[in-house]
Amino acid sequence: MRDHISSAHWEAQVDRSRAGILNNLLLAATVGGLAALILNYFSLPRSMAPAERLADMALFIASWLVTAIVWVWKGPSRQVRATVLLIVIYGLALRMLYRGGLEGAGHMWLLFLPSMTFLIVGPRAGLGVTLVSLLTYIFFALAAYWGWLPGSAIGGTGLSRWINVGADFLLISLALLFTLRAFNHGWFVALEGASDLATELELRTEDLEQTSGRLHRQASQLKAATDVARVSSSILSPRKLMEETTSLIRQGASSLGVYYVGLFLLDEEGEVAELACATGEVGQLLEDLGYSVGVDESTIIGQSIQDQEASSETHLVGGSVQLDSVPMPHTRSRVALPLRSRGDVLGAMSLHSSKESAFEDEDIAAFQIMADQVAIALDNAQLLSRTERALQEVRATHRRYLAEAWSDFLASRKVNRVDFYQSDVEPEDAEFLREARSAAMVHERSIATGESPSSDGDGVGESALVVPLKLRGQVIGTMTLHDTEEKRPWDAQAVNFAETVAEQLMLTIENLRLMHETQRRAARERVLSDIFNRMERAVDMETLMRVTAEELKQVLDGTRAFVHLGTDSSSDGRE
Repeated sequence: MRDHISSAHWEAQVDRSRAGILNNLLLAATVGGLAALILNYFSLPRSMAPAERLADMALFIASWLVTAIVWVWKGPSRQVRATVLLIVIYGLALRMLYRGGLEGAGHMWLLFLPSMTFLIVGPRAGLGVTLVSLLTYIFFALAAYWGWLPGSAIGGTGLSRWINVGADFLLISLALLFTLRAFNHGWFVALEGASDLATELELRTEDLEQTSGRLHRQASQLKAATDVARVSSSILSPRKLMEETTSLIRQGASSLGVYYVGLFLLDEEGEVAELACATGEVGQLLEDLGYSVGVDESTIIGQSIQDQEASSETHLVGGSVQLDSVPMPHTRSRVALPLRSRGDVLGAMSLHSSKESAFEDEDIAAFQIMADQVAIALDNAQLLSRTERALQEVRATHRRYLAEAWSDFLASRKVNRVDFYQSDVEPEDAEFLREARSAAMVHERSIATGESPSSDGDGVGESALVVPLKLRGQVIGTMTLHDTEEKRPWDAQAVNFAETVAEQLMLTIENLRLMHETQRRAARERVLSDIFNRMERAVDMETLMRVTAEELKQVLDGTRAFVHLGTDSSSDGRE
């Protein structure tokens, strides 16, 4: 089939070339013939009257008119126009042979005729015209020998002269014929090869365009996969992560006509997939409507989750796809891919394209990689969120424990504030100091403050730096530096130094509290051990009860202690 199309193609090329040669020959014959007529008219003897001249040139004039008409009139086919031109040339050749014999140009026109036929009609017609020219030459040679032609046509030569010239005519005709035939064959072979080359080049061009389109599509998908991987590793918020990844995937798949990307996440029971994020106004509308699908085979999203593999639909009719009450008139094909992470399916990713059969196997494989990346990132973000919540709960519990522990510790001590001051200065508890301490504990940061100079105008003021005492985020007190002699600025270096001291002080105090708590528990364990030892040495029930009561009274500092065995019902029974 391909060879047939190629052959028809180059044959049409040859026909167009022959038509061009014919038009050029007709143009040359028309223009050159007119010039020849004018020159021939004035070259005739002056003794001839104009009417005689025109009569002598009647055949040439008629031939020129026919040639001009064929050149101007493009209506007939190439074969018809070529045939008319060849008949005109043959008529002129006969006229010249009849009038001039061997001395004229008639035999040259007979030799020119096959060449023109070969070029403007074809090899077979050229061979036939060659045979006609040869027979015509033989006829005129015999006619001249037998005296059928005027005496001037013999030209004073005998039959041998006609035979010699005829032999040359035959050789030249055959040489031209075979030369043109070889040229024609080579021409056809070259055209056929060029046609095959053009066809092959066209096929290669189509393959190259397809390969280029495929490479461009793969490059877009690779860039999208790279961007998704970058975003997945840098964004910890699940919502922002879904918004960024869906937008990147839609941009990377734009060459496939993808205009909508949606992410569905399973609920806690794993029976319903809810739309968590989608692109465009349609996606926002579906999110507001709370669009969801069941995990079953009724939708490609539920089917992909159920089978844990991609599911697609192609050749969709416009308007046939509708999500909830929202129509999707531009969708011609769509695909759903499961969101897989650590062997579990978290949901599915859905892509809608405005092109039919937009998703090939390699495209689906690339989008599945992106879907897995999104699933892993979502799983990590959710795990991190749960870890952060658990850590916050632990920290809150620890803060409550520290607060309660220090509250109990300070309640058990007689002094819960220690002031260091110079021996010749009485401690003050000015209002601005109380406000500074309160602000430092509420805001959990150092507070620098100062009072205005005294009213007597001596310029003397005072200032203070209050540093919160924090232990693992819990403020349990303050450290105050109070300058009563001047209002001084507290620069960053002084504040940093005071905070460092406060931090070390708090660690040391916490160690002392822990040591105190440890000593208290150790003392309690010793007391319990002594009580247990005495209880184990008791030899009867009465001694055991007495020892237990005495030890409890002594340890708990009570006035009376009772140990009662039995139930109320047994006591009532005995009564």
